[in-house]
Amino acid sequence: MGTVEETHVSGCGGVGSGGRVRRVVWERGAERLDLGAAWGWGRARVGRTAFRMATTLVVYLCNKASARSMPHPPPPARPHPAGRELVCQRGANSQSQNWFGKQQLAGERPKSRQFEPRVRTMGGDSAAVKRWPRVGVGVLIVKEGKVLIGKRKGSHGAGQYALPGGKLEWRETWEQCARREILEETGIELTGDVTYAYTCEAVIDDDNHWITVFMRADVPADTTAVNTEPDKCEGWEWMEWGDDKVPTPRFLPLDMILKETGPRRFEP
Repeated sequence: MGTVEETHVSGCGGVGSGGRVRRVVWERGAERLDLGAAWGWGRARVGRTAFRMATTLVVYLCNKASARSMPHPPPPARPHPAGRELVCQRGANSQSQNWFGKQQLAGERPKSRQFEPRVRTMGGDSAAVKRWPRVGVGVLIVKEGKVLIGKRKGSHGAGQYALPGGKLEWRETWEQCARREILEETGIELTGDVTYAYTCEAVIDDDNHWITVFMRADVPADTTAVNTEPDKCEGWEWMEWGDDKVPTPRFLPLDMILKETGPRRFEP
């Protein structure tokens, strides 16, 4: 038959191995099977297992922390966007460079706040980020020796006399841009030839750096210009061409082509 006996054992190094233990004894004739001994050993084994698991976890965390402090090989270089150059601030004792453009000492992790990649413009001003010259198309619409000129409104150069035109769109030729802008701004549909006339570079202000391409288009004598964008232009007028004939103030690209005295001088 089976009986239950309680004994008290002291701790012997294993977590949870001490305390009161119930010993189950099974007797069958001359045979005596002490099940409590196996149970007590099981409790001590559970304590040792918990200790080993805790030790393993501590070792794993220590290894992971030390792995972070070791230098990592840089990933393969990635191409930079067209027209821009990656610039980095170099440290005095720098020996290697990671792919973020940050300098780091050998065996040392890079400091994220110490080095910052910057974008340099074509003009060399590294403080101006994401700036580059833009392309505009101006159109010299000639009618009986006169050129169509209007006064700008609501944009840079407001209140200045300028030629009709606008920004060159993506995958658009100069001729296509000239025909589109003239139709949008004056209502004139250019059905004849549109030819190249002049190119100038104008840095109007800190936010406007333009390469302006001038195109020429001759129109019939009965052509009438309509101010289709009154929020951008005060009105259109056919004027005599010449530096002393076009009134001031003048938009910088128009002023440059009027003052041209070399072989590229435009004549209506």
